[in-house]
Amino acid sequence: MDYLTIEQARERDGLRLVLTSGAPGPWSEAARALFRHHKVSCLPVRQRGEQDNPELV
Repeated sequence: MDYLTIEQARERDGLRLVLTSGAPGPWSEAARALFRHHKVSCLPVRQRGEQDNPELV
C-alpha cells in the first residue's frame, strides 16, 4: 500500500484514514475492509507504530 505522509495528507481533500504501517492491526484492517466494502474511497496515511506522532495532533 502506498501511504501518504501526514504533511501530504493535510494538503489533500477527501477522507484520510490514518493507519499504522509495518504490522497489520485489527482496527486498521477492519476500517479498511469497511470502507472497501461500502466503496468509500479514502487516502491511507502512515502512522508510525509505538512512536510519538505529534504531527497527528
